[in-house]
Amino acid sequence: MIIEPISRYVRTDIITVDLDDTVQMLIETMAKRRVRHILLRGTREFLTVDSVFNLIYRMSGVVRDPRHLESMKAGSLRTVKPPVVSGFISIVEAARVMASSNLDFMLVDHESGLGLLTVRDMIRAIEPGEA
Repeated sequence: MIIEPISRYVRTDIITVDLDDTVQMLIETMAKRRVRHILLRGTREFLTVDSVFNLIYRMSGVVRDPRHLESMKAGSLRTVKPPVVSGFISIVEAARVMASSNLDFMLVDHESGLGLLTVRDMIRAIEPGEA
C-alpha cells in the first residue's frame, strides 16, 4: 500500500479561463490541452467536460444555432466546487474523499500552493504502467 502523501502526485499546472471567455474558446482549450477540468479564474470553481456536454445536449434539444457557443460566456455554465484536502493525506484517504464527493478530481493544498489530483493521477500512483 502507498503511504506517502498525495502531494507527490498532484499536478500544479491548472488551466484557467475567465468568466467572460466564450464557451467556444473553453472547448478549444480543453481539446488542445487535453484536460477535463478548467478552473474559473478568481474562484475555486471548475468547469468540467460534463458541464460542456450537458450544454451541448440541451442545445441539441431545441432549434439553436451552434454559433451561440461563440457568444455564450464560460461563466454561464454550471460549475463544480471540488473538495480541498491537505497534501499530507494518503491515496486511500483521497479516494474516500473523492468517492464521497461524487467527483473524479479534487484540489490539494500543499506547500507549493494548490494542485489538482484526478482519478488518473491516483491510478498512476498505484500502477504506473496502467494509466
